[in-house]
Order: sequence, then structure tokens, then C-alpha cells
Amino acid sequence: MKIRKLIIALTLTLALVLLPFIVPSVSAKAEEKSSQYIITVQTDNDGFVQNGFVTVEDDNVMLINHVGSFDKDSTLSYEFAGDILDIYGFVGPDCGEINVKIDGEDKGNFSLTSAQDTYKAQICSLKGLGNKKHTLVITVISEDKWVALDYIKVDVGAKAIQTMNLAQGGKVIASVLHPTGGGSKDLNVIKSGILQPTGNVGGYNSLSVNVYDSFTGSGPNNFWMGYEFADEMTFEKLVFQEGGIFGDGGYFAEVPVIQVRQNGKWNEVVLTNDPGYVPNEKKKAFEVFNFKFEEISGDAIRIYGKAGGSAYFVSVAQIEVYSDADAKTLLDGAKYTDAIEYLDHLEGYEHTYAEIVDEKYLVSPASCTEYAVYKKSCIDCGIAHEEETFEDKSKELGHVEQELAEDKYLISSATCTSPATYSKSCEICGEKIGGKFTYGEPLEHNYQEIVKSENRVSSATCTQKAIYYKSCADCGAVNKDEMFEFGQVAGHDWKNIVDDKYLETHATCTEKAKYKVSCETCGIEHESETFTSGNVLEHDYEYSSTIAPNWSEKKNGYELWVCKHDNTHTQQRNIVNWYTLSALVQVENGSINGEASATVEKGTEVTVIADTLEGKVFKYWTVNGETVSEESEYTFVANDNIKIVAVFEKKEEKKESSSGCGANAMNIFGLVMGLCAVAFIFKKR
Repeated sequence: MKIRKLIIALTLTLALVLLPFIVPSVSAKAEEKSSQYIITVQTDNDGFVQNGFVTVEDDNVMLINHVGSFDKDSTLSYEFAGDILDIYGFVGPDCGEINVKIDGEDKGNFSLTSAQDTYKAQICSLKGLGNKKHTLVITVISEDKWVALDYIKVDVGAKAIQTMNLAQGGKVIASVLHPTGGGSKDLNVIKSGILQPTGNVGGYNSLSVNVYDSFTGSGPNNFWMGYEFADEMTFEKLVFQEGGIFGDGGYFAEVPVIQVRQNGKWNEVVLTNDPGYVPNEKKKAFEVFNFKFEEISGDAIRIYGKAGGSAYFVSVAQIEVYSDADAKTLLDGAKYTDAIEYLDHLEGYEHTYAEIVDEKYLVSPASCTEYAVYKKSCIDCGIAHEEETFEDKSKELGHVEQELAEDKYLISSATCTSPATYSKSCEICGEKIGGKFTYGEPLEHNYQEIVKSENRVSSATCTQKAIYYKSCADCGAVNKDEMFEFGQVAGHDWKNIVDDKYLETHATCTEKAKYKVSCETCGIEHESETFTSGNVLEHDYEYSSTIAPNWSEKKNGYELWVCKHDNTHTQQRNIVNWYTLSALVQVENGSINGEASATVEKGTEVTVIADTLEGKVFKYWTVNGETVSEESEYTFVANDNIKIVAVFEKKEEKKESSSGCGANAMNIFGLVMGLCAVAFIFKKR
């Protein structure tokens, strides 16, 4: 029985005429699941390095070109990643021989000689290479013999399909299978890979061959179209290119939805984006809409909605399907042949089945009384055998003790002193089998403000309440990093404390120092209570000022000393007698401020004025017989007792007219002499 596998065809050139070969019918293969993923790569691909080979166009090859050489030692090399490699080319009576090396390891010589000419013939098949990167080197070892190589197929594993268009591996399904309009009648036109420029007019023109119109002339209908697959696939994106837009239809009358078939039932997916679909005839033709959604698995996918326009039909240009919402689409530049196709298993392969323990081959899990049963699987491609199974006897029957921390095995929850406790269980059947174990960490303490005498940090004082450590409400553990206050503050502890900061009045020579009563705890002063302390002080005099002697009032001078304790008690020191500081000035034939004598302070300036004596004229002043001034007013400094005499001489009489200028002169002289009686002010130097 042939085993069919899922294959990825990756080629460089699009050849629509080969579609029947590349994409055979899926329905005939849907009976059997596939799991192997193969890419097909043309030898004229840029990835191949040619040395001595030339590119030859030939309509009989896989697509358009293959490469060939007549020269010995010509080489063709290629880097690939995969576990299985098949090489295809042209064989015939006149063909030569090649040598194949993988990663420098000689894999043998292979002949292209055959009784008849055959294109796309399998030349060799290499498997078990390891699913990793490899370097392929093909060398011509024959001389003057034609060697033509067409393409290779490489098993790349399941991950290869994630970014490729799944449409080529699916069978087209639609609600309208036989349309009567002007579009193409071939369902497969929607996966041709030919994208039309947005804005072209569809319908009955040169582009109609590239669209599928659901027109049938019937009334309102719900139209759907998509793909079904032989295997369950994973979907994340459907790309829909609408076809032509007509006045009477060609579009959905409402925003269409995407549905995936699961277990025979169609389920609508929840979109993760806004595809931007506008359900009316005013939009452009051939617009492309991306419908993205969360990953979902199923064996079919379709776009579904109410057919629009008065003719009730939808025009479809392309529908692409991807397993990765971020995969590059045809619109983004992906190639038509970046797609999945279903083909028969390559000729020459035989599965090598073995007993491989893997969950994907599990038929029935192990129990405590029965071994786990698995399907045998191929060690090369991993496909499971349809019938053959085996028991995994690597583990003994019976309960297998395990420590599984799940709620169903919980004995006691974690506390702040111990972790949670669980019952041990059986790894196979899950039953509790006795015994227990702890798991995890204890909970954090539930610290609260709990008043306990043993947790008191300090008692209440007159400034603050009592302070306590917080403690755990569950286990009583003390937290010395967190404290709290509780209760009321205490009263002041009043004491007679002798300290300058509490001094109210200093001690004097009559009274002791007075202090305010204060709190021994906080140091605050009492508002009214005081006490005295210490002794009264002896008088401690200090110089205050000097009182000058007052000779005018005949008072002595002295130094005034004041007690610095009370600023009240005084002493007079260093008495200065007033009379030692005065001088007696006596005037004869003159006056001082109208007086014949005056007592003044030594050093005082004194001015004396000569009298006016009838019949006499002032001559000069004398002191102790010596002339001191010829002015009638004389100023001097009195430093000692002194007697000063104004000396006159008899005036000569002259006969002068009593009238006229002479008389006036005499009158003026008399006035001036009269002014000599004006008082003088003493001035101290």
C-alpha cells in the first residue's frame, strides 16, 4: 500500500500548464493522514552553483529549464536542510554517470543510463541524513555522455509550511460549483497565483478568465468558497482578492466572515484585525483583504457571506490561506509555488517501523495495571503505522510514587511557620497512595498591632505614648523592624533641678538665685512653681562713672563704683576736692560780668573790662606789676589765683566846639565807652 505524504513544492518559475501534475486531486488521498513535508527545487534555481553545467530549455521537464553537461568533472552544488534527498533528471541510452557527496561524504555513483528516454526520472534517493544543514555536490564522472538534472526534493520537516500558502494543498470547495456567468468555470482559478492589479474592471473582458464568478441567475443566496484538506491543518490568515465589480453584483452584500470546519461542523473565527471590507458596488475591483485571527485547527476553511447586487453573485480572483498571520502573501511578493501539495510517496521508499515511545503515537496511556500502548512509527519519516502497536514495558506496573503539588492532594495549606503539606500520589493513576510531603515556602507573617507587655519597647512618658513591636497574629512572632504607639502620654515628673536654662533670677547680694521647677523627663518648665538655691552674694563693686567736682557749687568730685549683683549698692572712691580745681580772679578798676571778682574752674578763659572813670583814660592792664595788654578788654586763661589792675591816667582837657563835627565825635565816644559795661562769658579752654 502506498503511503502518501504532505509535500511543499518550492520552485522558481510559474507554469500554470503543469498544475494538473503538481497538484493532483486531494479527495482520493483524504483517506490517509500525512506528516512529511517536502520541498521541490529546480536545478536552475539561483541557489545552485554550476561549474561546467549549462541551463537548457525543454518543454518536457518539470517546469521550463533543467541543467546539463557533456564534460567530465562538471559540478553542481547546493546547500539545503533536511533528512531525505531525492534527485530527478533525464535518463536515456546515451546518458552518463554522476557521483554524489553530502557534506564531503561519498554517497556513491549513480547512472543515468536507461533503455528509453525518460524525463523527471528519479536518479537516486538518500535518507537518514539528519534534519540539519547539508552541502550537496554532484560531479559528472562520465566522458562525452549527456547528464541532465531537473530538480531535487528535500524533506524539510513540518515547520516549513508555517509561512507558505496552504491553498495549493487543498481542494477547492464552493456553494456554487457550476456558475453560468462570464467568469472562469474552473474552481482552481482561485489558487492560480495570478494577482490582478487593483482597479481593473472584471467581468466580460480579457480578465474574466482569471476570476470565478458565482453568478447563476438565481435569487438571493449565501455564497461561500474555500479549501478542504486531507489532514487537519492550522490556520491564522485568509487572504481574499475580490474579482470584478459590476452594477448588479460581484461582491458580498455584507462584511463576510471566515469559518473553519472542525469535526464536521463549521465554526466562525474571531478576527484580530479589521480587513477593511466595504460591502457595496462603489469600491475598486480586485481589492485584496487580509482576514487575521487566532490560531485554529481544522480540515477546511472558507469565506462566507451574503451575495451582493441585484444579480446576487460574488466574483473571486484569489484565495490564499496561511498558518502564520505574518506570513508573506502573494501580494507581498511570495511566489505561487511557495505552497503545499499532496503527492504519492516517492518511489523507492520503504518505511522502517520501530517501537518509538512518543506522545504523538500514544494509543492508550499507562495505568497501574496496564502498560501504555503506542503505534509503531517510521524511523525515517515519523509516520505512524495504521495497525501495528506495542506496549511500553520500560516502566513497571503498580503505583509510581510522585510528589505532585496540586489542590486535590492538599492536606494543609501553608502557614507562616510551615509550607503547604500534600499527600503523595501515583504518577500513573493519580490516586493518593499515602505518605505526605511539603512544598513551597511558608507564608509571610501576618504582623498586626497587638499590645503585649513582653513586646513593649518603651513605657509611656510625658511626651509620647508607650511603644510596642508588631507581632504576628497567627504565630506571635515579633517584628523588631516595625513598631506602633498605644495608650496615653504620662504626667510630668516635676523636680527642683538647678540648671541655668531654668534660671529665673540670678543671686544678688541680698537674695539667692531663683529657678523654675522643671520636668525631669522632658525638661519642660513649670508655668508658675519656682524655688531658690545657693547663697546670697557679697558686694562686688565695679567702676561705673566719674563725678566731676563742682567748684561753682563747691562740691567735691569722685569715682562712682556700683555693686554688679544688684546695681543698687554704690561706693565713692578717689575723692577730688573742688577747691583744688578753682582759681580766684580779682579785678581792680575793672569787672568780670559786672563783678570785681569771680571764682572759676582752672583753665577757663576770662575776659575783664576796664571801668570808665571820669576824667581819666585807660592805659593798660598789669599783673603782678607787669603790663599784659593795652586793650580795655583783656582775655586770658585763669590757671591760678590772680589780681589784675586796670591803669588810668588823667585826661587832658581840650577846648572844642560843642556843635558841629566835634560835638558829634564826643557823643559817639561816650556811647562806645558806655558799651564797656557789657557782660562777658567765661570760656574754658
